[in-house]
Amino acid sequence: MNKKLFKMLCDNYGRSVSIELYEMFDEELKMYDPVLVKGAIKKILSNNKYFPTLSEIKEVIRELPPLIISEDEKIKRWKAKGIVPVWLQNEKS
Repeated sequence: MNKKLFKMLCDNYGRSVSIELYEMFDEELKMYDPVLVKGAIKKILSNNKYFPTLSEIKEVIRELPPLIISEDEKIKRWKAKGIVPVWLQNEKS
């Protein structure tokens, strides 16, 4: 989750921005594609009365239609986030 999206979420629900909370949300959501996270937050902003928990955000992400992107694009996006799955580490370069 990017900082701008987190700030928008906090602003919408009248919460002060907490660096610790942002870092926790960011860490927990970094395995998900940013497009899905943004879509989930938009859906939550339009439907929820209260600030969402991580589990609520993950639930909304799972309900969204999957992105159709190539494996190479997935790997590229993971690498940009600093995520290198174990199976990718074991592949020969």
